[in-house]
Amino acid sequence: MKQTLILLALLFCHNLSAETIVLKTTQTSIQANDGLDKLKMSLKYPESLLKRFEPAGATISNKIVSNDQVSFVGTKSWMGMSRSVYLRGTLDSIENNKKCKKNETGFDVTFNFDGSDSLIADNFEMIEIKLCVLEKATNNLLVSISPRLIQGERYSGLKGGYIQGLIEAQISPIIKALNQEITSK
Repeated sequence: MKQTLILLALLFCHNLSAETIVLKTTQTSIQANDGLDKLKMSLKYPESLLKRFEPAGATISNKIVSNDQVSFVGTKSWMGMSRSVYLRGTLDSIENNKKCKKNETGFDVTFNFDGSDSLIADNFEMIEIKLCVLEKATNNLLVSISPRLIQGERYSGLKGGYIQGLIEAQISPIIKALNQEITSK
């Protein structure tokens, strides 16, 4: 009886903790005067950054940006069939140096998929991105980007893999938008 209770408690706790999928860490260099201050402002007030963001991996329509939210319809064709999904995300960030090297400035960035079509929201709650920024000079930032996906309650291997590919395709465009945002100010 005691072993059964322990097993049930472990299973219950396992279901409460969201599974994560760690994605490839990438680095980018950004050349801009006062780049770190511009990065902080871009993350604090992300509307302009989200307007520069050009989603990839699907045909995009009806993109709308408001403050810290972006929404759009992505249509992807696969094996002769097309599927459209509505994605709505909210970008939030805080400065947090944990998990960064001593001389780096860190940020925890989240992009929550709450309000998206069930195909997305069932499979993934959000993407979390750890940014570690090294200011090499007043005009040179080296940014390390470590993303991970937080699985949804109804994650499905087949559908989840499909959505994961679409989400992963957005990492390069968001890095490009961040670079453009910082260098344009």
